[in-house]
Amino acid sequence: MTTPEPTVDRIPIGHSINYAVRGLPEIADEYNAERTIAPTEITLVYRAAPDSQLGRISAYVKGWWMQDGKRIPMDKPVGRWLYGGPDSWPAWLAAEAQLHDPDAPPADSPDPLRAYVAELDDRLSGCCQECNACAAIARDLAAEMRTEATEATEVPPTA
Repeated sequence: MTTPEPTVDRIPIGHSINYAVRGLPEIADEYNAERTIAPTEITLVYRAAPDSQLGRISAYVKGWWMQDGKRIPMDKPVGRWLYGGPDSWPAWLAAEAQLHDPDAPPADSPDPLRAYVAELDDRLSGCCQECNACAAIARDLAAEMRTEATEATEVPPTA
């Protein structure tokens, strides 16, 4: 008699990207106010759902300790984890996180709903020379669509 293979559950909770960097601003060291870290590597972790303590995005900045503009001799680089999301991070690191965020719309593509409304406005603005009611109706419809889309994608809180 053969024993059945155990069932393995694999539940993705996120993914990460890490890369070498040069020329980015130094970041404050977490434990020594006199030192900073000159970044040489960044790791960004994107969770599929926000963690109550860590947030949805965390970052690890690895590099060399700096003090008074000079590198502190070390055997190996040091690093610092930043949690809670990009709103509390230095602006340059928040921009890095946005650049690689799989849930962020591409910077060069407009919001499709705004583009739709703008196109409708252009096409309908001349239809009723007196009242322009068609464009107002299109804007109201788009607003309703946005509300429905938001409600449909919201996840109810768990108890």
